[in-house]
Amino acid sequence: MERIFMTDKMRQARHDTAVTRTKEEIQIAGNEIYDRLKADVLIAQNKQGRDYITHILERKVGKSYALMRIAAETGYPIIVHNSV
Repeated sequence: MERIFMTDKMRQARHDTAVTRTKEEIQIAGNEIYDRLKADVLIAQNKQGRDYITHILERKVGKSYALMRIAAETGYPIIVHNSV
């Protein structure tokens, strides 16, 4: 599994960028992610019974909300890697 290592300076830069986003910009980003994830879910459903890997972006605004929307719509559980 790929790992992302961030220095304190990188974390601060990310935070500084995040706080400048408007609510509308965050909503637009979340909707774009939702559309991409929804398309991946539909492809995965069509390949049921066969192995299928989807890539979920790291560190993206709106990702968690988009995943929760898809889980609620499809009834699929959300399983967080290394959550135990």
